[in-house]
Amino acid sequence: MKPQIFEPSQALAEFVKCYWTLESPQEKTPTRNTIVPDGCMKLIFHYGAPYKHHLNSKESITLPKCFLIGQLTKPYEVEPTGRTGTFFVCFYPNGFVPFATIPVKEMENTAVPLKKLLANEVTSLTDLAYENEYFDQAHFIKDFKEFTGLTPKEFYGDDLKMSLIFENKI
Repeated sequence: MKPQIFEPSQALAEFVKCYWTLESPQEKTPTRNTIVPDGCMKLIFHYGAPYKHHLNSKESITLPKCFLIGQLTKPYEVEPTGRTGTFFVCFYPNGFVPFATIPVKEMENTAVPLKKLLANEVTSLTDLAYENEYFDQAHFIKDFKEFTGLTPKEFYGDDLKMSLIFENKI
């Protein structure tokens, strides 16, 4: 296992406690992990195999590749399904509140898919462009491609391709 912890920039230090990554082949990762409540919400990007969340001793669900885990009030049991490759943004207990698009209480003990968090805030890429004062499609596409290495159509074509960002394949 290769965990790494990074401090946030000054601009985000009020909201973000830390960033961390974890990489490990399946054979070196514990079969099940229990996440204990710590008051922090975590934005999680799995660029390795997905994880399962055990609802009880008989039921489990596969977690999305990109999601926010709400504040936990009870232990949360997870299990890797293969190689672990994870990037976390760990928010302070109230750090995610300014960014929340749905009530924090509704996210408690829940893995909220990134698409659901974004869907409530931005209805389209065009709305996002206008909100950020892009009034010329060509200018937006140029800046987007400079940042991501792909056009918006290529980037959003396969469900955000966030995993590629963290694997440095873009």
